[in-house]
Amino acid sequence: GVTIGDNVIIGAGSVVTHNCDSDSVYAGVPAEKLMTTTGLQELWLLAIQMIFRNLTVRMTLTKTRFIF
Repeated sequence: GVTIGDNVIIGAGSVVTHNCDSDSVYAGVPAEKLMTTTGLQELWLLAIQMIFRNLTVRMTLTKTRFIF
């Protein structure tokens, strides 16, 4: 068997063939470590910042009307 650590994210359809470290993201066949969950949190924060910057620019260009 394998051991899956705490706070591990495993992608849908992945095949886990070895132990997974805590605080990590795994995906693939066989599953490979893609990043740590700390890296994932930083990626999400960056994505949210980019979304809000884009919305702010759109609102400024359209005189505060929401266009999606």
